[in-house]
Amino acid sequence: MEAKEVKWQGRTDGTPFMHRALIALCKVLPLEIMYFFMATAIPFYLVFNHKGYISIYHYFRRRLGRGPIWSFFSVCYNHLVFGSVVIDKFACYAGKRFKTRIMHKEIIDSLLASDKGFVMVGSHVGNGEMAGFSFNSPKRVNSLVYAGEASDVMASRRDTFAAHNVRMVPVSDDMSHMFTLSSAIRDGEVACIYGDRVFSSSRNVRLPFMGADADFPQGPFALAASMGVPAISVFVMKEGIRKYRIWLYEISSGGGSRSDVIEGMADCYAGDLEGVLHKYPSQWFNFYEFWG
Repeated sequence: MEAKEVKWQGRTDGTPFMHRALIALCKVLPLEIMYFFMATAIPFYLVFNHKGYISIYHYFRRRLGRGPIWSFFSVCYNHLVFGSVVIDKFACYAGKRFKTRIMHKEIIDSLLASDKGFVMVGSHVGNGEMAGFSFNSPKRVNSLVYAGEASDVMASRRDTFAAHNVRMVPVSDDMSHMFTLSSAIRDGEVACIYGDRVFSSSRNVRLPFMGADADFPQGPFALAASMGVPAISVFVMKEGIRKYRIWLYEISSGGGSRSDVIEGMADCYAGDLEGVLHKYPSQWFNFYEFWG
């Protein structure tokens, strides 16, 4: 099935000057002060990013079954949490470090000790980038990233990730990034791909998710299936100031034909994602009509 085009710009808001200033401020100011200034901008963001507001409101109202008033305040809190996660990303670029607790750590330890490559499937919940700073992987992690990101943000990511054995692989129109990831897996490395966003050029599978059908990309699961390697779900969830918890789950397939394996893996991942969202409902950061 071909994916519907998603109205998402795929890049961090703000000008290059704002990004550089934010990194500089994160170097000298406590995170609490940065959070305070971020919070003052939330009302303006809610007004001028109305489509994002409506889609998150629908998430709380339709998928979580909250009342109208509770959904409104949930949207406000969701934006506050999202803003603090963005601040945390820039704080990482500025050299600050965060405490992380890894759940089911034996899963990643076993895979990293093996000579075989594997696929990590992330999502736009919590702070997925924090995973790159947390595992101290002896294997190189090849992380698929949006190629249109601002140059200063990309440079900060590249410098920060390089110290943690993470290589960024930009998405390319000719799909050459998939060959890069396949080659990395053959060399026993790790491919890290987000599994909760589809685009007009990608193939997808439609699955029940949070009480309604939604589209998930086949890419991460097709890569694992075609390479014959394990795949795991990775969710990095914010639990406080400088504090995150990382949830790891094995992605099973159920067997069958290649298409059955891909759909089974996608369904398993969607189940993992739904379970995490029930634990952290305010950390859903897909600001568009995910369920169509």
